[in-house]
Amino acid sequence: MNHKQIELGERNRAAVRALLASRLGISRTEIAERLELSAMAVTRHVAAIRAEWGAATLPTRRGKGEDRD
Repeated sequence: MNHKQIELGERNRAAVRALLASRLGISRTEIAERLELSAMAVTRHVAAIRAEWGAATLPTRRGKGEDRD
């Protein structure tokens, strides 16, 4: 990964983190749509943020066959 890709990833992670903090229970699908990111990118960012914050601080919802965070 080059420097620009790393910076973009950090900005995207910060944007995901901000949405998670301001809208508890927002789904990964909603985050992907709002930030125009792929579902996989959001899943990776959420996993990293869970590790930073501790999984217990993020609510997990499941419904209609979709894993929601």
